[in-house]
Amino acid sequence: MVSAVPPPAPSGPAPSFQERLAALSHEWRAQLPTRLDTLQVLFRSCRQSPGDDQDLQELYRQAHMLAGSAGTFGLHALGEHARALDMELQQVMARGGRAAADFDPAGRLLDALLAAPRE
Repeated sequence: MVSAVPPPAPSGPAPSFQERLAALSHEWRAQLPTRLDTLQVLFRSCRQSPGDDQDLQELYRQAHMLAGSAGTFGLHALGEHARALDMELQQVMARGGRAAADFDPAGRLLDALLAAPRE
């Protein structure tokens, strides 16, 4: 038998939408350096093993998520660069028999993304 224990009562007024969004933005921005590091690690792995679909798919997924969320938190330039990387990675994934050089355009786009303003 499961006992129904009521949750503790909030100790004040519920946070407003703006307060919740600000908290999410703060948390997202705090995680951004790790996300960017992950992109770099995955990119290097893709260059070293260009036929590895798993790392390429994860690189694409990470770039795609960044492209989708950056603008939400006010980092529009970062989001635009991530979207360009996302689109280039789609083209790379469509190629058969990939070589390290196939990642050169994506590397330039990743460099631009890393240099994008974060404020």
